[in-house]
Amino acid sequence: MQTTLYIGGVNVDLFEDEPILINYSLTDVKEPASRKVSHTKTITLPNTANNAQIFKQLFVINKDNSISGYDPNIRVVAFVENGSGNCISGYFQLTGISKTGSDIKYTGVIYADEKNLFAQMGDSFIQGNPNAANDVDLDSGTSPLIYRPADYQKAYVNGFVAGSTVGELFTIDTGTNTTQNTTPFYNIPYTNLRMAIKFKHIWDRIFAKYNTTYSSTFLNTTRFKSVVYLDTHKTASLSNGQYNLISASVNRSSNAAYIQFRETIIFNAESQNAGNRYNTTTGVYTVNSTRNHVFSAALRVRGAVAAIGPISVTIPRTFTVYLDVEVRKNGVRLGTIERISQIVSVPVGSYVANQRIEYTIVDESKTFLNIERIWDAQVGDVIEIQIQPDFIPSTGFYPQLSVLAGSLAVFRPEQTQLVLNDTYNKNSVPASQHKQKDFIIDVLRMFNLYLLWDGVNYIIEPRDNFYTLGTQLDWTQKIDRSQEITITPVGQLNWRQIQFMAKKDADYYSDQYFTNNKEVYGQQNVFNQNQFITETKKVELSFAPPLSVSTRANYPKLQHIYKLNNGVAEAIDGLSRYGYWAGWKEEGNVLSQITGAGANVEYDGYAYVGEFDDPIAPTFSVLFGPPRAVYYRTFGTLAITDNDLYSAYYQNELVNQVSANAKLITCYVYLTPLEINNLKLYDLVVVDGVNCIISKISDYNTTTIQPTQVELIQFIQ
Repeated sequence: MQTTLYIGGVNVDLFEDEPILINYSLTDVKEPASRKVSHTKTITLPNTANNAQIFKQLFVINKDNSISGYDPNIRVVAFVENGSGNCISGYFQLTGISKTGSDIKYTGVIYADEKNLFAQMGDSFIQGNPNAANDVDLDSGTSPLIYRPADYQKAYVNGFVAGSTVGELFTIDTGTNTTQNTTPFYNIPYTNLRMAIKFKHIWDRIFAKYNTTYSSTFLNTTRFKSVVYLDTHKTASLSNGQYNLISASVNRSSNAAYIQFRETIIFNAESQNAGNRYNTTTGVYTVNSTRNHVFSAALRVRGAVAAIGPISVTIPRTFTVYLDVEVRKNGVRLGTIERISQIVSVPVGSYVANQRIEYTIVDESKTFLNIERIWDAQVGDVIEIQIQPDFIPSTGFYPQLSVLAGSLAVFRPEQTQLVLNDTYNKNSVPASQHKQKDFIIDVLRMFNLYLLWDGVNYIIEPRDNFYTLGTQLDWTQKIDRSQEITITPVGQLNWRQIQFMAKKDADYYSDQYFTNNKEVYGQQNVFNQNQFITETKKVELSFAPPLSVSTRANYPKLQHIYKLNNGVAEAIDGLSRYGYWAGWKEEGNVLSQITGAGANVEYDGYAYVGEFDDPIAPTFSVLFGPPRAVYYRTFGTLAITDNDLYSAYYQNELVNQVSANAKLITCYVYLTPLEINNLKLYDLVVVDGVNCIISKISDYNTTTIQPTQVELIQFIQ
């Protein structure tokens, strides 16, 4: 059977007796980030003229292969073909070159494309990478949200999930005590508004970054579109990009010309001025954001005196030159004048008109003048720094000064918090520098999603749905019964207990729940009665779970992320947290009020993001298990649903694992190249009338037709 290998589209020469062995594993689709996935065993290639041309004579030690040569650090598309189609497609990795005299061989491995996405992501964060090119642009693909109560509205809230261009909305995080006994009972400063971003939006932006597509019924359901990533920072802040558009850092790259009268200092060079706020021609900074600003400057200045006209000095004279600096906003001085003095010595001699005698720089500290001003800026304000020389009038000379090279000035916001009418940048939301691959893994773990590359895109579905995608393949007659068939009871069982959990946060209510229950909020512990196994296995998210709180039955059920300091709530930076978006919830006669935004805005409901699809009558929970206690009140008894992440997405699989009828079958099967080419890991295999799923195919030989070792798991739905 003719087998061919293509690397970068070029047919590679093979040894005639070189087998290309391929391995497939169910773990490839269950844990794609932690596996090297479907791959060939090591392939050895001869050093033919054709192959030497492909690899650009890498075996020559003193050859510079970086010049138009094969780069072993770059993934090159490769596939194995055996006449019936591609047995495996992916990326070729050159792992070594051996040289014995004139005998040269290349070795390498082909990895299937499942490795591609996670390899590209590496350890890059969603945001905040040292190289900004590695960031995921969350702001693309949706309209911006403005930091104002006007964007916290019932119509927007209820249209969020279905909206194709709405990737984010506001929720309320009460990092402070906001309740009172008179109407409106719930006062929330607008600065407590926080953003929630659809998981799907983040997922799609990650896939788009790597030009990768997927096919999934589940990821397009209302349920998944309702799961959101919450901003858990204690303050809603400008992104680095927004901050840079407001800020400017400028300097003098050369000494400025001497001046006699008050003039605006011109900083002629920019260290940072992304928003072009500072004009290096006029010396004016123009404000584009209504917030407190800080101006600070470190000036290096030099005074001088100049002769008014021809003059003769018969005895040495000294002059105290005062160098005065002030900051002006819209032409009006901010604060006081800053002043330093320098003594200029004029020796005996004759001087012509405008002849200058400079301050002799002996003490460097006498040349430095520092100034700082904070002001409440409005859009359109102009800021400039002016300087002038002065001294006690004296016949024959007048004062001058120069601003020296190295002087610098910074214009920036006093703080990085968002203010009213700022754009809430989605890129600033991911907390604790959440890694891209960790986010993908979290989503896979939450919903027990299987991920399979089909040669075009990724197929992604929950485990139970995954096995509805394939076809039934009857292998009863294909088993080589002359070889040993091993049947292992209790399938793939390797645990006594599995703990499904999110990560514990450090806020007051998370601490209280953990102290009382010795587990994380919404944790699910599943036990197996097998007495021969003691291992505990964990399925853990890097997210903290949603935990809703209200102190009265008719108060909004919100995420309260704070600690108590002597009984006073203080906001904290929480862990990355997720929640289920359940729309606008009415709260009877209790009015909520968002304050601090001009005219205060009152609401007869609130936007709910929490652990359930409904806080009063839940039918689904995004926790792994029913919590042992909840921290919000209702008018009636709250019936907590057990339709949660475990029961909806894991229970059937674990029942399959612990069932006495679930067997692991190891046997040898005759599989043709066409069957291997068409095989998908979601296909069900029938053996002696029993449905099985494929756990592993080991060392399928593309060059011959011979029995291949296969592991099958009896499938119990």
